[in-house]
Amino acid sequence: MSSPIHQRAPVWTPSDTHAERLAAADRTAAARWKSTNRTWYPDYHLAPYAGWMNNPTGLVYFRGSYHVFYQYHPYSSTWGPMHWGHFTSEDLVHWKREKTALAPGDACDRDGCFSGSAIVHEDKMYIVYTGNFALDKEQQCVAVSSDGVNFEKLGVVVRPPPGYVHFRDPKVWQQDGRWWMVCGARDVTKDLGQLLLFTTQDLLCWDDTNWQVLGMTEDKNVFMWECPDFFTIGNHQDMKLLLFCPQGKKASKYNYRNRFQNGYTIGQWMPGMPWTVQQEFRELDRGHDFYAAQTFL
Repeated sequence: MSSPIHQRAPVWTPSDTHAERLAAADRTAAARWKSTNRTWYPDYHLAPYAGWMNNPTGLVYFRGSYHVFYQYHPYSSTWGPMHWGHFTSEDLVHWKREKTALAPGDACDRDGCFSGSAIVHEDKMYIVYTGNFALDKEQQCVAVSSDGVNFEKLGVVVRPPPGYVHFRDPKVWQQDGRWWMVCGARDVTKDLGQLLLFTTQDLLCWDDTNWQVLGMTEDKNVFMWECPDFFTIGNHQDMKLLLFCPQGKKASKYNYRNRFQNGYTIGQWMPGMPWTVQQEFRELDRGHDFYAAQTFL
């Protein structure tokens, strides 16, 4: 998930390494924590030491621990160049705050490491995330870790197809011996939100010219679909729940009163099949600012 590009000067220089930017982020948060008034600091809910916290991203179980990553700007309490913060837990009750997992500043993600997903493959954890490098310029990138804490960036794996902007929030899964990726996008010709589907046999080698539209809005007001999650429900592999966030949907009585919505549809999909909706979009929650929910599935 993204916001307009932050206009203030970054707190790193182009010569900084990724390790140096990660260390700077953690030093800044630790220093601010020392002067924080902790009267209202959450005891149960996950929260960083300091800075801006955005949506959860990359939920995964790896080597006996649950990992929750989140969009994070350690240098300000307002939105800025997104990092990936990180918590772990063995029981989903007691949580450990880990060091920052990803920091922007490389050529592929100069202006932000946006949302994505985490997967386990061959006893390593892979993060597939959106690298933002200019206004409306986004691409999907990969980082890898052998311990679930320290990540090495491997670069860009999927670039946006022609005619699409706001190309972000990859959800990746494995099925029938192949890897699949669904991303939110905006069709610049129709100015409508869509979800794009990519596939590959090699997690690190995607063909970004071979893609299809998994789903698209029929509501002319909806200009973007973002933060998708897509997973099997029940005992039938073809029954899927698609969780996503449409932007621009108009309020109707008590429905869709948030600025942007978060909800789901249910339908059928298998490799080689089109996405067939069987239950229309429903909101997950009508509370204020409920947005960008993700699952461990």
